[in-house]
Amino acid sequence: MTLALNFALPSLTPPVSGSRVKRWGRSGYAVSFALHGVAAALALAWTFHHIEPAAPIDKPIELVIEKPQPEPPKPKEIVPPKPQPLQPPLPAPAPKTVAAPRPAPAPAPAPTVAPPVNAEPVAETPPPPPPPAPAPVAAPAPAPAPVAKASASDGIPTDYVNKVFARINRIAAGHYPKAAQLRGQEGRVVYHLVLSPAGELLSYELEPSGVESLDKAAEEALKAAAPFPKLPDLGASSYKLTGAIAYKLGA
Repeated sequence: MTLALNFALPSLTPPVSGSRVKRWGRSGYAVSFALHGVAAALALAWTFHHIEPAAPIDKPIELVIEKPQPEPPKPKEIVPPKPQPLQPPLPAPAPKTVAAPRPAPAPAPAPTVAPPVNAEPVAETPPPPPPPAPAPVAAPAPAPAPVAKASASDGIPTDYVNKVFARINRIAAGHYPKAAQLRGQEGRVVYHLVLSPAGELLSYELEPSGVESLDKAAEEALKAAAPFPKLPDLGASSYKLTGAIAYKLGA
């Protein structure tokens, strides 16, 4: 670095006359140049005195070679999903038709059973014997055919008849046909029974009531009630009883 200094030095020569100026002119210039030289030397000395040398580098310079960074992985290619085929809209469910609840049928009233009818004795007369065939003159007349005992209800105890009727009525009371109840149908079924001495039901007849379901229910009640208790020994091979089942709805 070079520092330029300019000094304005005063003139050392007083004003004199013209002769003195000529005499002091050369010596003044010499002094001025000398002073300027001294000033320049001082400036250079001051400059070199203040320049400090650079501090030596004690620590060696380390050269660090960094490993190359691995390249970042390439992003995976995202394949857009294939569009799903559009499904046709499902048809709207058909409205369900709710059936109105049916009114519960009225409880079946117990059929009104007609009072037992006392069995009336039926007198059956044996068939008349066939007329005898004309016999040959020489042949004797044929012997008469044996007569079977007639069916009769003569002398049947009343308590036995009541037992038979009560048994039939008890079964019929719990089987009033539902179809007849819904239609409000009533009726009276008369029956005729033929019993063996052991109480077995040999045959029966029904007088229709006009309602088929009631007639069928009465027939099933007769079959379900048989066999009946054994009859007392009255000397007949069969006995007839007549009764009735009355089907009536309560008011």
